[in-house]
Amino acid sequence: MPTRSAKPSPLLVAARSSPGLETILRQFQAVQLEVVLAATTDAAVALLMGNPFSAVVLDAALIRNDDWTVAKSLKLIKPNIPIVLLDARRLGDRKALPANIDVLISSDDPNEILVKIRQLIC
Repeated sequence: MPTRSAKPSPLLVAARSSPGLETILRQFQAVQLEVVLAATTDAAVALLMGNPFSAVVLDAALIRNDDWTVAKSLKLIKPNIPIVLLDARRLGDRKALPANIDVLISSDDPNEILVKIRQLIC
């Protein structure tokens, strides 16, 4: 069993390229969190099937029309993997977490994203 000081497995990030994503990725790099970027939900599912990841970070804009089936697919592959949803919309507008999503974080604050993901995986 890994200790807390062991380097975590990479994060799997499924997101569209954007200036906000670039900022978040730089934050991860600064603290030496390894990231594997999936440009599509299909790519995220395929990558998870054969690789160890500490968590999956999903961009809500990428999966909004997917009816959250990607989160269900990811949980079917690895039931215990934490799935984080980054959403630019006001979080208070949500009544509950979407199915199979473990953590909801506003994508407006890269520092908050980094803190919450480090708490989740380290």
